[in-house]
Amino acid sequence: MAAVRTKRIVKRMIAAALVAGMSSPAFAFENTLPPLPGTEAMAETIEIIENTLPLGIQCPSLTDHAVTEGPVSRWWRPGRDGNIPTQIVIHTTESDREVGGAFNVASWLSRTDYRASAHFVVDVEETLITVDLEDTAWGVGGPQNNSGVQIELVGAASSTREDWLSPSAAYQLCRAAALTAQIAQVYDIPLRLLEAPGLLVGTAGVVGHYAYSEAFGLSTHTDPGPGFPWDAFLAQAASYLTEAAVVPQLPLDRIVSNKPSGPVSENDTKNEPLPELSELYRILDELEADISEEKLNMLDFTARNSDTS
Repeated sequence: MAAVRTKRIVKRMIAAALVAGMSSPAFAFENTLPPLPGTEAMAETIEIIENTLPLGIQCPSLTDHAVTEGPVSRWWRPGRDGNIPTQIVIHTTESDREVGGAFNVASWLSRTDYRASAHFVVDVEETLITVDLEDTAWGVGGPQNNSGVQIELVGAASSTREDWLSPSAAYQLCRAAALTAQIAQVYDIPLRLLEAPGLLVGTAGVVGHYAYSEAFGLSTHTDPGPGFPWDAFLAQAASYLTEAAVVPQLPLDRIVSNKPSGPVSENDTKNEPLPELSELYRILDELEADISEEKLNMLDFTARNSDTS
């Protein structure tokens, strides 16, 4: 009975943490703004052929893609040192492509000692924002982080082109392309693929983590991998830009109750998780032998879908 009671307490703690700001209602992208200067030029950087499906499937409408608040990443830095984003950086999480994968990765980023973060994590069904766009996520290392919007795709750099364009993964790319199009709209970033030489001279565009490794030598990352279908992905992003005369604006700021105050830097203060979550993780660690992974997943699912009103 004690174990059952403890499990119920853990469930309530999860729900309380989520209500406290870990999972707010979805941003519905209801606000709109006129096309920014250069938007037409952006779309023209990718050749769009009428009535084609770049990803091999009919992607949902742009307005069907919502962004929800995920767990706030532990490691990030306030502001961008006066920089405006000029690159959209695509990463892979090196984890299984699965439903719930984005939340699992975001949860890990909220508590890990590994100094990394992303602005967004995307899986087949969810797009989570985990670091505010006006703040710096630690995605590529060094000062280059200041100019990048970091997007993590749940999946692996070892994926082939066929893997990425399979039906389930293609829907994930629809999501990521919609997000990329909206970021490009907000910051007037051209939808063109950058390689290392372009990064070295500060060219704006869309880029994989591998190009930062080649340009600056700060890592050996190769994601999103040689099989990533850049042509189809950027064509789909461009088609989202041409879908309507106005493009819904990505929410640039949000109120997060557990966002830490004060400076957080790569060398100083740590962005510690919420006390409630620290206690939650301690309890889960203690009960690891008593609660199976299946039960924990069910517990997490129940808490996330509870009526908290």
